[in-house]
Amino acid sequence: MQSVKLGSQGLQVSKMGYGCMGLTTAYGPKQPDAEAIKLLKKSTELGMSFWDTANVYCYPDISKLLRFQSPVTCQEEILGRAITDIGRENVTIATKTGLVLGVFPKISLTANGDPSFIRKQCEMSLKRLKVDYLDLFYIHRIDPNIPIEITMATMRDLVHEGKVKYVGLSECSAATLRRAHKVHPISCIQMEWSLWCREIEKEIVPTCAELGVGIVAYSPLGRGFFGGELRTTSDLKSADFRSNTGRFQEENLEKNLALLEKVEALARTKGVSSAQLALSWVLHKADLLNGAGVVPIPGTTKEKNLISNAGAVNIVLSAEEIKTLEQAVDQNPAHGARGQSGQVQWENDKNPPLSPSDAAKYRIKV
Repeated sequence: MQSVKLGSQGLQVSKMGYGCMGLTTAYGPKQPDAEAIKLLKKSTELGMSFWDTANVYCYPDISKLLRFQSPVTCQEEILGRAITDIGRENVTIATKTGLVLGVFPKISLTANGDPSFIRKQCEMSLKRLKVDYLDLFYIHRIDPNIPIEITMATMRDLVHEGKVKYVGLSECSAATLRRAHKVHPISCIQMEWSLWCREIEKEIVPTCAELGVGIVAYSPLGRGFFGGELRTTSDLKSADFRSNTGRFQEENLEKNLALLEKVEALARTKGVSSAQLALSWVLHKADLLNGAGVVPIPGTTKEKNLISNAGAVNIVLSAEEIKTLEQAVDQNPAHGARGQSGQVQWENDKNPPLSPSDAAKYRIKV
């Protein structure tokens, strides 16, 4: 598979990546470890050697609880076993920090950009993945209480120490991206970008094009919606977080099917699946980034979907086909909020300013 440049610092990854979250987290019961490793290996056989994970992608582990240890196991441990089998040189690893996982009394996620936390999580990710360095290390969410420059100073130091090669942000506003980029170059940002999630095209995408920052498009299939297999709420598995998001509420999901049906009709005329058409559309949005690059990272637990996703890189859309597709989306806008209530997202990113004293303490040029 062809590789793509992300940003202007030298990062190159496979044109289609593999979003690993669903292997263990959020989309229903986790895959057995052996099945997850099998899928990871298959992804590299297909050329999808860019893996995206995070240190909060965890799952319950009763055996640990019985040993009086933390009752969760991190997905990175599974990837570490797969990397040992595949070979470090054959995979590009992206993982994320900046979120605290709470498991009692219920699962919660809290943004944390404190330098000591970022550094500790980097060390833990290296250990779990069994690698000497991280290819790409993201700030998963923007801490509303700590200036982004302070967090980025730690990321900068990790790069200088050789523990991290390239740095990214996730769910950041254009203003926060500009501030972070001044402390240390951002290679790419990870944002939700799909046919039914295009708001970043107004300000964030032009900012990336200006600064030479690539985009990793997460949920490029609308959290699986454009795969076409999820048409009613009864199709959602137990422990599937989508049941708590606006677009998958029954009244909204039913309305959103009008959009899916338009995409499916256009896909049939093209002789491809709706998922492939949606992924190809994201790939073609690279034209907006002035060479900075865009890479979708669809996730799946099914080998047939993995093969289908890889095949999307070979689909060419004409300007007229893109126009027709986008007109269909404009005529059938998505109903419901894209995320869960209370989530830290770029729309509510209100990062505090950096004080002169902190600038001096963390060796930040202002």
